[in-house]
Amino acid sequence: GTKLEVTEKSLAQARLRDVSQRPPVLVRVLRMLVTASLLAILVSILLPVTPAGRMGSANDSNVMARKLTSLRDTLQEDRSATYRISEAEINAYLAGALKRSPPSSSWGLDLKRINVALGAGELLVLLETVRGPFTLTQELRVAPVQRDGRWQFDVVGMRMGRLPLPAFLADPLAARSAGAFSSLAKEREVIERLAVFEVTTGWIQVASKRP
Repeated sequence: GTKLEVTEKSLAQARLRDVSQRPPVLVRVLRMLVTASLLAILVSILLPVTPAGRMGSANDSNVMARKLTSLRDTLQEDRSATYRISEAEINAYLAGALKRSPPSSSWGLDLKRINVALGAGELLVLLETVRGPFTLTQELRVAPVQRDGRWQFDVVGMRMGRLPLPAFLADPLAARSAGAFSSLAKEREVIERLAVFEVTTGWIQVASKRP
């Protein structure tokens, strides 16, 4: 209840204290830029990527299954077999395998789709997962490389949603994403042992022996 003496001098001192307690303009601008950057990154991650690979039918899935069985038999019997496998056959087979035996994902997410698009010398693999109301995608660009007589797939690029990741982040994250293929161990064993695995746009040329 004490009466305050308000003078020009006290008002000036109050204004000075108020200004001195505010962060500098540069600090405020930097905070705004950091906040905007984080929001942009979050939006980029949450925006799903549209599958690029052509989807096939149930018949395509059956054709792919027969080719894998034939390749497995020829490898065991040391015979020769050559096939062209289409993008549609691969995606139809993956869709059927996912329905039969949903893999456990190390990300703790519900895997809904695996889609493969075939380009010149590389594969674009899209993993689509669901977490609550959000559909999340991981897109890996992989190149087939033969080492010690077995085919492996090197990650040459990765996106989380629409956000490209640098190599030092892509490699460990891609390793965790490999859990999506845990139910395809038999198929992976066949592919690794092939003598020929050539990727072109829309097709893969495979052979159990080199011509």
